[in-house]
Amino acid sequence: MKRFEEIVRAGEKASVSGYAMEAVKSNWRQICEWLGKGLSVDDVAVALQKRGINVSRRTIFNFLQKLGLSSVEIKHAYMENEKAQRLTKMEKLAEKQRALKVVPSSREELEKALSWFSDLKAEKDEKTLSHYTKAWLELCQFCQKHPSDITTEDLEEFLKAKLMEWQENGKDTSLKHVKANFSSMYITPLRVFAQYQGLRITPKLKTSEYESPYRSVRFSVKARYYALKFAKEMFREDFAWIRASLLALYNLGFRAEELTNVSFEETEHYVIARSHGKRGLEYERVLSKEVYRYIKGYLPLTPTQLKLLRKRLVKIYERLAKEGILKENDLTFKYACSHPLHVWRHTATNDLIDVTDYNLGVIAEQLGWKNPAMIYKVYGRMSRTKLAEALGLVPKKVEVKFEYVYNSWKEKAKNEGLL
Repeated sequence: MKRFEEIVRAGEKASVSGYAMEAVKSNWRQICEWLGKGLSVDDVAVALQKRGINVSRRTIFNFLQKLGLSSVEIKHAYMENEKAQRLTKMEKLAEKQRALKVVPSSREELEKALSWFSDLKAEKDEKTLSHYTKAWLELCQFCQKHPSDITTEDLEEFLKAKLMEWQENGKDTSLKHVKANFSSMYITPLRVFAQYQGLRITPKLKTSEYESPYRSVRFSVKARYYALKFAKEMFREDFAWIRASLLALYNLGFRAEELTNVSFEETEHYVIARSHGKRGLEYERVLSKEVYRYIKGYLPLTPTQLKLLRKRLVKIYERLAKEGILKENDLTFKYACSHPLHVWRHTATNDLIDVTDYNLGVIAEQLGWKNPAMIYKVYGRMSRTKLAEALGLVPKKVEVKFEYVYNSWKEKAKNEGLL
């Protein structure tokens, strides 16, 4: 975004002809200040005319077009300029120091960024240091942060992402020797980093026992509601088929290709969804009639719609992050942006795991797993806590339903015409 003073200088140096354009140029700083304070172009034209300067709104628009600017850009630049001017001398110094925190891209830059590296260098051999710094550089690049800004939560998200990467590359992380290798490559270096940075050492940094990272890839009910809300705001003309796609991706656990070949059969109590997944395998799932009424007539998608859906979902996820509903460093956001459709399959599976207390048969049939054992491989086995909850020995921590939205979020969605 251009700075306010850059915008003013560009207008004052613009080459124009004619009385009206010259008048805009002569009063450009005042015009920018009015636009920055929220006046519309119409209001600015009236204000100029009251000062005896005969300039129309069209002339102002032409001047803006000549500079490649919009009134919104000027408003944002003005607000940033006002904010900067309000900073005290100390605040400005702190702002400058924060701005100089560059994400290290080499070992040399990393060493300079770590005040305690010389102490570590005196204790460790070169092979160990090389191993540690490689992991720390990956961490900084993953978080896009200076080392001093990295938090314990960043360390845990990075571990989940690396574990997922290993699994996607075909490594069986349930095997003891693979766990030990992973612990050596990442957990130990991150534990050392946390110790020197004074960060809290969580259980995940102490052991090679871990929950599958795919158990963390899940949109909350709040995020699902806002995904619908933003879809309607951003893509109103296509909202109906985008909504149908989201509901199908969640309720049926569809893979991408299934959106383009699904067919439906209505029965007395429910709807049967038939589709072809990877390697041509056929699947049958069931769907409530309540959900089907939002899907009927909009699926299957055309290949063009499928391609467009991917792009638009990423835009929606970015909006969720911008509004603070998703965290940019969170594993779900990162996975969603790279797998905009498949993230819903993980969301659905995680919900159904909790709802059914790991009933592999139900999960496999409803979400299209030909081999139920794969659910264990991807999402990990049931923890002792989940087993105790399933047996009623301890109360469940969080009540989850297998619905796209439920409780107050469902009421909000219906009241706002999203459902």
